[in-house]
Amino acid sequence: MIQLAASAVLSTIVALFTESCTMTDIRSALVALLYGGIMSCGVGYTTQILGQRGASETYSAIVLSTESVFSAISGALILHETMNTKGYIGCALIFAGIVISHIMPKKVKTGVTQ
Repeated sequence: MIQLAASAVLSTIVALFTESCTMTDIRSALVALLYGGIMSCGVGYTTQILGQRGASETYSAIVLSTESVFSAISGALILHETMNTKGYIGCALIFAGIVISHIMPKKVKTGVTQ
């Protein structure tokens, strides 16, 4: 809940100095603002927190690193967006990094001093 409040307060402060909008603009977009705030922040953050509760930090970081890949794939499938070569290479590198992190044996030495 603190994360949600901090995000809302900081975003509002930045918007006051960088955006030009009136109360009429806010009222006309109120439904969209509430939907975006509740769904993306409220439901999104809460679901993420609940999902990561039992996962290790490493696994959570690996899963979260796939966000851009899934965004690109979803954009292509749903919105018919296209990517350039750099986009495809970036997705391939992220995916390869995830696969390598799961396949490669862990080479962690614990308790060894040199």
